[in-house]
Amino acid sequence: MLDSTPQTTKQDTTFVQSYGIHTGFVPRSQLIKKNWMLAGDDYAKLQGHWQDNALTAIYGNYFVVEKINGVEVSDAQALATLEELSQVTLAQQFGPQYSNNISFFASDRSVGWEYPILTQAQAKEISTSLDVIAYNKVLRYAFASAYAYSLEPGGTFAYNDEPLYQKLMLTNGKLEIIDTLLNVDGVYAFAVKVPAIASEGLEEEVIIAYKGTNPFNTGDLYEDVKLFFANLAETDIAWQRTAFEFCQRILEQYPANQASVAPGYQVPEASTSYNVVLTGHSLGGYTAVDSGVRTGIQTRVFASPGTKIIDAYARYFANTMRLRNVINFRTDYDPISSSALRHDENEVEFPAFPGNNLFVNHSLENMIKERLIPLYHNWQDPTARPSQLFITPDASTGAGLKSRTNVWGSTTKGD
Repeated sequence: MLDSTPQTTKQDTTFVQSYGIHTGFVPRSQLIKKNWMLAGDDYAKLQGHWQDNALTAIYGNYFVVEKINGVEVSDAQALATLEELSQVTLAQQFGPQYSNNISFFASDRSVGWEYPILTQAQAKEISTSLDVIAYNKVLRYAFASAYAYSLEPGGTFAYNDEPLYQKLMLTNGKLEIIDTLLNVDGVYAFAVKVPAIASEGLEEEVIIAYKGTNPFNTGDLYEDVKLFFANLAETDIAWQRTAFEFCQRILEQYPANQASVAPGYQVPEASTSYNVVLTGHSLGGYTAVDSGVRTGIQTRVFASPGTKIIDAYARYFANTMRLRNVINFRTDYDPISSSALRHDENEVEFPAFPGNNLFVNHSLENMIKERLIPLYHNWQDPTARPSQLFITPDASTGAGLKSRTNVWGSTTKGD
């Protein structure tokens, strides 16, 4: 006779680390605080299933939550409970200034890798297709990043006659610039409103772009050197505050909508809100990421140096906060974007150009002409498509990322 006793499925368990992002501008070393998530006087325990709990599952792993502290939760309840527990924990441990903008990850230890927490519905949304990048949107951000270089005296812009630039960026034949920042603490930046284009599936967006390093400007090169050491020491430089304040100035005029920020970041209520994206190339990309971490705004950058956020320099080898709202589009063998080995954003890596020349692989112009424009016409173009993707399943979708995905490594296996 068959055993009719209901069978129970064994559930995995794990814990949660909560991060609080300071609501104002503070030095990098004070930007975030981390604590194990608390539920009353004990640690919050998650029950559910790992995607892959093998010992070597460093990449591509995530935890699907089904119960919190033994209580079964719906998808909506899971997210709401985790956010509330994070806010309460961080407010109790570090004060209210760290409880408004939050992030949290599954982990059993302080040293090692952090894993996304997904609801059961989110896990089912994960796309296995490699058609996950909307290159028409990415081109917008690349054109804006290129235009930022023209703000500097003697700067030029090479795409005025490019049909795709005219199609994707101009409103009634003109670039609708909202505001500019010209050489304040060495920062050049601008904000532009680009139109909705129904035929392209594009919505109206406000793009904030920061100028990158001019290799012929010794001041820029000096700032790059300072940045390298500041990044290692978790300190900040004056222009980072200036860049952040420019971002805030634009957000006061054009409040970001909920789709423009990473989960856990608070968005002020506004009668009208906008899709807002931060961008930049090289040093401009790093500047955009720095403002993106502080605001939660969707950030899409090109050849940005690495930035890694830890809650104290003494915990350099401890877990770090992954940047869910950032995607860095870079070329293989670009030494600038691989500097300091401190990346912890999502990355799209394109194949290197012949010769592995530093300037060729770091060039935004080459990326636009030889990678992004061909991929706009055919996302499968074998000569241009990304060679590797590193995108976590909790990466903020939108702003060029079509869908929730979980791809870590080569995209050309089997070719």
